[in-house]
Amino acid sequence: MITCVNGKFKGYWYAEGYIRTTSFEYSVKNCRDNLVHLTNDAVQKTARNTVFEKGNKLSYSDFQKYLDLHYRQRKLNFQEHVLPKMRRIATDAVKSCYHLLDPNRRPHNFEVFGMDFMIDEEFQPWLIEINTNPCLELACPLLARIIPSMLENAFK
Repeated sequence: MITCVNGKFKGYWYAEGYIRTTSFEYSVKNCRDNLVHLTNDAVQKTARNTVFEKGNKLSYSDFQKYLDLHYRQRKLNFQEHVLPKMRRIATDAVKSCYHLLDPNRRPHNFEVFGMDFMIDEEFQPWLIEINTNPCLELACPLLARIIPSMLENAFK
């Protein structure tokens, strides 16, 4: 969330988030199939042979359990190794365009953004897009818990 109070901008990062998974294995050898490259469940749910766990979304803690189980030898800690990189990328992105966020310079305003990242095989995050109108749909139990809490905190 970005706030602007009397012309002064401030950014906030909500502590909780989620990892969106895909129903199809990604491969650069299959570039013609858009469903392979999208983890957007609104798109993938229309495909045949789609397999969804509860909305294809994992909490950060559930993702850490996955890392602990499948990548134990790498000793990866999502909160310590990946999330700080995501925050730095987000900060750089906002700094690059903050002057465009409130061109009318209203005295008091805020906006909630959604940032989509991809995490590669080396567990490096890559910013894909920033949404000025992020989906707030409570499509699964995880989102039904996170989104209302995030919005409540935004208004505090």
